[in-house]
Amino acid sequence: MIKSDKEFRFAIVGSGPAGFYMAKSIIKNVEKCRVDLIDRNPHPFGLIRTGVAPDHQAMKKIENDFSQVLNDEKCQFFGNVFVSGSQGVHGWAEDLVRNRGHWTVNIDELRQNYSAVILAYGASSDRELGLEGENALQGVIPSRRLVEYYNGSLDMDLTQAEFNPEEHQHIGIIGNGNIACDITRMFLKDPTEFKDSDAPEHVMEQLRRSRVNTIQMIGRRGITQAAFTTKEIRELASLSNL
Repeated sequence: MIKSDKEFRFAIVGSGPAGFYMAKSIIKNVEKCRVDLIDRNPHPFGLIRTGVAPDHQAMKKIENDFSQVLNDEKCQFFGNVFVSGSQGVHGWAEDLVRNRGHWTVNIDELRQNYSAVILAYGASSDRELGLEGENALQGVIPSRRLVEYYNGSLDMDLTQAEFNPEEHQHIGIIGNGNIACDITRMFLKDPTEFKDSDAPEHVMEQLRRSRVNTIQMIGRRGITQAAFTTKEIRELASLSNL
């Protein structure tokens, strides 16, 4: 425990698991402190909210632990705040800030007002394969956007022109990890089995009318090097409508 007459103030940019674990550690180990969690979304929990599949409610229970951190008098959450770099808001962030009505704060302003600024917001762009046409061909979609679609992300940047499960039957997934399994399960699972899901109703309506019936995972290496867990593959194998 760090003891001092001085109160230390910490700003944590990002309120996903990394941000909350950092906040919890600071509160536990610094006697006099204030911790401000700052996020561009109006809600906390990061990928627990927008990345974990909506039918994996047991995994989302970690939100209960994070809520205890927020209930501590030393901690505050500030949502809908976009933290820009020293040069201000540029590129894709300009449209985001304008469309979502974010408050903006400069990283230098945070450094002037806090004892420490911790960046825990994770990746904000997609990992590209470097293949010809991946950014130009219709129907080539980063997994992030598809996952955020069925999780009801406020970014809502996946259009029906790019992907509509009511019109498409065949999905090819490059990668064979847990996210590939999540996407496969979401589109092949019987919609009646989503009773414990927190997927938005408009997504569930599309899944009920979905025509997707074939999904292929494409991996660089063999099945023994696949990145998915045994639990994920068992869930796929137990789908009632396969």
